[in-house]
Amino acid sequence: MIEQHPLRPYASFLRRTLSYLIDILVCVLLLIPFWIWFFRGLFSPESGSYLIGYALLIPPVWLLLQGIYFTTLWHLKEASIGCMVMHLRVVRSDTSTLSIISALLRYIGMTGEALILGAGMAAMFFNSRRQSLHDTLSDTIVLDVS
Repeated sequence: MIEQHPLRPYASFLRRTLSYLIDILVCVLLLIPFWIWFFRGLFSPESGSYLIGYALLIPPVWLLLQGIYFTTLWHLKEASIGCMVMHLRVVRSDTSTLSIISALLRYIGMTGEALILGAGMAAMFFNSRRQSLHDTLSDTIVLDVS
């Protein structure tokens, strides 16, 4: 049986933004071994191949890591580390836990929003449930549980 959440206020733009910035920091820290490997190679005699060839690995590795990080935590804990710090919960609009598919859909929508410079976040200001575009696409809400 899916655990139901009590009705809580919807998360503000500021709290969601701070949560996301914390999550970005966590992902950067998780990639420290990758960054060390890349920068050591960048300043080695083979720096040309690192700069031209291996630099192409950075975006896919970043997207894969973020995808695993967000999708797993939203599905298992209803919150990423940033959400936990800011006391937010990501749930379906009926307050049930996100499935892996819903969490993945939300991540894909969030990545698409980032590509259009966060323009989809503006929808939060015109929506009574403070849903951004990726929330609407994945039928999710973000609750303030503080």
